[in-house]
Amino acid sequence: MTFDRSRSFAYGFTLPLTAAKLILSHGKLMLWSLLPFAATMAVYILLVLKAQEAAHQGLLHYFDAWGWRQEGWFAMAMVIGMRVLLVLAGALTFSMAASIVTSPFNDFLADCTERYTTPQLDKVPDTSIMHKLKGIGIDVLKSLAATASGMFA
Repeated sequence: MTFDRSRSFAYGFTLPLTAAKLILSHGKLMLWSLLPFAATMAVYILLVLKAQEAAHQGLLHYFDAWGWRQEGWFAMAMVIGMRVLLVLAGALTFSMAASIVTSPFNDFLADCTERYTTPQLDKVPDTSIMHKLKGIGIDVLKSLAATASGMFA
């Protein structure tokens, strides 16, 4: 019994390296792996960094309205506290938002990877583009539902 567990542990430990070798050896798999990464980085740059900048500008606007100096120690402490809160909020919500954006790419990556699996899987019949778009819609709705459930839990 312990041999099976140790073999399972070794398999799970080496699986990411095996997957990386497979992805790097096939250009199409590399493309479908880089697209979710690029989409995630775009979401990060467009949403998280813009939100931090907007919050910073808003806080500075309040300082001006209240007559406080922006260069003072209190203003700097408030800006640092605001940045910490935004990083925490970003950490909690970013992975959920990224999963919504990347789910369509992951489906295509899974389709492309099936031909390289061991043991060989049965060939999935080709489907129309409408069927694939419907699948993407289901993935996005599923991710949105999971995100909403996580926020209300």
